[in-house]
Amino acid sequence: DDILGSAGADADSFSEIVTLINSIDTSSDDSLSALSTRVNVNQQSIITVKNNAESLSHKIIQADLNLTAEVQRAETAEASLLTSINIQNQNLAAIEHDLQNSINAEAIRAQTEESNLNNLIITQSESINGQQGSLNTINNLIRANNNNVELGKADASGPIIIKGDCTAQNNLWVNQSIVPSPGNTPANGINFHNDIGGGTHDAAWIRHYASEGENTLLEFGISNDADDHIIFNASGNVGINTHSPAAKFHVNGDALANAWNISSDVRLKENIQTLQDPISIINAIHGVSFDWQNNKRNREEGSQIGVIAQEIEAVLPQLVSEDTNGYKSVDYSKLVAPLIEAVKHLNAKVEDQGLQIKSLLRKS
Repeated sequence: DDILGSAGADADSFSEIVTLINSIDTSSDDSLSALSTRVNVNQQSIITVKNNAESLSHKIIQADLNLTAEVQRAETAEASLLTSINIQNQNLAAIEHDLQNSINAEAIRAQTEESNLNNLIITQSESINGQQGSLNTINNLIRANNNNVELGKADASGPIIIKGDCTAQNNLWVNQSIVPSPGNTPANGINFHNDIGGGTHDAAWIRHYASEGENTLLEFGISNDADDHIIFNASGNVGINTHSPAAKFHVNGDALANAWNISSDVRLKENIQTLQDPISIINAIHGVSFDWQNNKRNREEGSQIGVIAQEIEAVLPQLVSEDTNGYKSVDYSKLVAPLIEAVKHLNAKVEDQGLQIKSLLRKS
């Protein structure tokens, strides 16, 4: 029993040893030696079994830890997914709330417009019913002329005032001026149909309003996408501060911009050649200061600096344009090209002269 206890085994594990002990011949040293050998072998087997059991126990504990970690990761992922779903549900609820508010606002606006129109009809009907003379006046203001309906007095004197919305299904011809209400709101000026492309909040307008004191602005507006544009599509030219524009876009005065970009991609060009003899080109041009002969322009702009178009035309005719009155203008931006080449030539010449000077200094 002491041997079995020290080996950490039970009696069943050593049944073979007990049987062997019972058969021992105490008078035989060989039997005792065999017994000792068998005991040692079985002790080693027990130790091996014990070690394997401990290793297996460690593996079970590690597997349990790994399983616990995987469960925790799964629980964390589930919590993150639930949080994301809650956020998406909140976003959807907010969008639905905003949409419902928009629908309600449109419904209220439609009801208001309908109410205003009904009130206008009632007011006009009461006015017509109450004043027979007004009927005669209206009959005088509405006439048929060559299958057209004319509004206004026959002598075209006096305005026609329309209070409220007015929709023309076809063309609306006006012999006198149209005077829209001043102001910088959607209720003022000339407004065009909204959302004609099927979007939302797209609008276009022309408005005249006071910006500060007596200062006024005439605004051409369009909203609300970056792809909404204002285009002046003229078969002739467009002028600013001039009644006789000489180019597709003619500004009579200063123009301010963050940048004026000119197409220059090599993929758009062919027959590309480096400018020859740029020094001679630059030498043929004079940088000058001058005053404008037009007194008004001279007072507004003062003394100027620049070049003479005729001198540019003699060496770089492609930089000079001529308007219908024979006056010449220069594309100043393209003067950069000969200046670049001239600087490169001068730099090469300076470097060559530097080498010559160093050579002379070494010889001396």
